[in-house]
Amino acid sequence: MSTLRFPDQHSYTSPKPTYELARYDDANSNLQLAATNTLRIHHGHSVIYTATLQIPNQPAQAVICKVVLGKRGVARLRNEVDMYWRIAELQGDVVPRCFGLFEGELEDGPSACLVLQDCGERLYKEFFATSWTFRYDLIIAMSKIHNAGVAHRDFAPRNIVVSNDNKPFIIDFDRAKKHDCYAATDIIFNTPEPREMRDQCQELWLACKSVDVWKPRSLRYMGYFVPLEYADTPEMLATRAPEGTPEEEALKQARLSIAIHKERMRLRAHCLYYS
Repeated sequence: MSTLRFPDQHSYTSPKPTYELARYDDANSNLQLAATNTLRIHHGHSVIYTATLQIPNQPAQAVICKVVLGKRGVARLRNEVDMYWRIAELQGDVVPRCFGLFEGELEDGPSACLVLQDCGERLYKEFFATSWTFRYDLIIAMSKIHNAGVAHRDFAPRNIVVSNDNKPFIIDFDRAKKHDCYAATDIIFNTPEPREMRDQCQELWLACKSVDVWKPRSLRYMGYFVPLEYADTPEMLATRAPEGTPEEEALKQARLSIAIHKERMRLRAHCLYYS
């Protein structure tokens, strides 16, 4: 059985004493691993460390160690490692490589440590501030994960890691679950939203909405959303004015609505915020 030597994070001695954790997810593996150079970078439901993974007869690996304490935390990591192996063919491509889940006693009690490839820095900006190429890669990654039978269930910038060459990796699968995806529609950027997409797979639909995949089908005019086919000219849009609106006012508001819509689309094309 594989083991992981993990240093005592409360010790100030050098070298730090270590705890031995046993691998949970692969009983046939017998590697003796060690995490060194640990540095805490996040503390929440889990504690996240960067570390160097020492592997016998192999180059050392830069890794992330996700450590939890207690039964509930351990259960979350067991689910997460199960999801990583369900999408094993995507490891190193759109999700980090997984080195295993190790369980045992750490300084604060029964614990578990999930060891993952360190793929880069977390995404510290909103999706609208990323390039179209980056957003395209993100949606391709989500589609691959869904096609492999997993729903992530927490798609957000905080769960995206960016490599040195600006490639996105999706992380944090502790809420993920098995999923049969019925989103057969090809996802095509900068086209009107396919009406059937929401019913086929809500998570992919929400992911596409959050990265602004599709162009709008309507624009706001005099307090209402009007289909874009009426916005070719101010005169055409003015025909959708509320009953009783004077013609001159309807045309004035139509010109304004079309100008605002064009400016919004200009900002969108340049990956700038618009509302």
